Amino acid sequence: MSDESLDHGLAQEVLTLVHRILRSLALYEPNNAAVVSGVDALENHLGQHAAGGGGELKLQLLAEEAFVNGRLLKVDAAGYERAADLAKTLAKWNVGELRFAEGAGRADVEAFVEACSTALREGANSLSGTSFGKISVGPSRGQSMASFRFQPDRLAIWLYGSLLDLTDKLYLEVKEGKTPSLLPLRRLLQMVIDSQRSSGGIFQLLTAVRDCRKPLPHTHKHAAMAVDAAGFGLYIGLGNADVMTLALAALLSGLARSKDPEEAVRPLFGFGGLGVLAMPLILASADVQKATAGQKSGIPGLIVATVGGYHSLAGTPKSGLSPAKALEAMAAGKVRGIQGPMATLFRGYKGKWPLGSPLKLADGRVGIVVNLGEELATAERPKIRLMKRDGTLGKELDLLQHPNVDIEAALNPAKMKLDLSAL
Repeated sequence: MSDESLDHGLAQEVLTLVHRILRSLALYEPNNAAVVSGVDALENHLGQHAAGGGGELKLQLLAEEAFVNGRLLKVDAAGYERAADLAKTLAKWNVGELRFAEGAGRADVEAFVEACSTALREGANSLSGTSFGKISVGPSRGQSMASFRFQPDRLAIWLYGSLLDLTDKLYLEVKEGKTPSLLPLRRLLQMVIDSQRSSGGIFQLLTAVRDCRKPLPHTHKHAAMAVDAAGFGLYIGLGNADVMTLALAALLSGLARSKDPEEAVRPLFGFGGLGVLAMPLILASADVQKATAGQKSGIPGLIVATVGGYHSLAGTPKSGLSPAKALEAMAAGKVRGIQGPMATLFRGYKGKWPLGSPLKLADGRVGIVVNLGEELATAERPKIRLMKRDGTLGKELDLLQHPNVDIEAALNPAKMKLDLSAL
């Protein structure tokens, strides 16, 4: 298990226990059995973390989001409600951050609990900046994802990384026979969609970032499909509800491996948190299977099937096609289950030279497409980052400004054994 998984697991336990302790303090004194049992449990978890070599744990709690050590905390619907309630309580004392230094123990927990009890009784309006041994509290430091609206690259990385994590978790729980709420996923996808309205190119680049020496994990393929389906929906001018339906259909269409439309949508019936999107999503998911099989389907199914076809073909060892060649084949109607007109529209979204794809120049140099610009001319002559001899990225080259430098070929990153995630 990774350190990141340990951090998330511990953070969820700590968040739950702190929430439980504060709720108990609203009714009882610190020496009450209900409070003491929470202190015991928190001490135990921190002790296990320290015994396992764990370092500092930093929890950031905001009105809409919770983070552990700077990364969006993955929680289910109940965990989300606890986090929101705890954030609301702590905000009254100007607290948005809890730090548990390595080795935090019972004395530190008891001091923190006593201070919270006093604040609840006396109506203190600030605990911010206070330390209780190896536990310290501070104000919110503006780490909400919304605060990165002026740093779109960082926001996109946080959102996409969190989407990969949440998709992994969802698929695992479904495999174990569970039917978790889709509310956290819908909320995260809405942030992805909102960010794509102004920074769609960054997300296209992120969906291409992978270790091309290995097969793309099934869950990561469907997360990438969700992002591209949403981006494509925005590109052709669909409304927010339709874009969300496309994203969810793309992400959830991999839950059942069956090609039968009825069997493919069966896992969706048990999910909560869909609301009015339930029926459109089920219909779209069934249409995905029909479209992939070459049968007549609705537009949402065609869109998701097109996006899925691209991620199955572009830059994979099995297809042998570069992203650009994959789009050409799809637009020419040479791929079963992909309609040429829809693929042509999708190619307009991706561009002639998709972001993240490697190009070989006439002079022998190789570069990675990093910027298509907003105009057709720049899409034909993109900005690339040249690759050095050691395989790392070098300087940027704007091909529009160098008309004498010709593009010789689009390359397949899988055949190059290229690890784009390392670049």
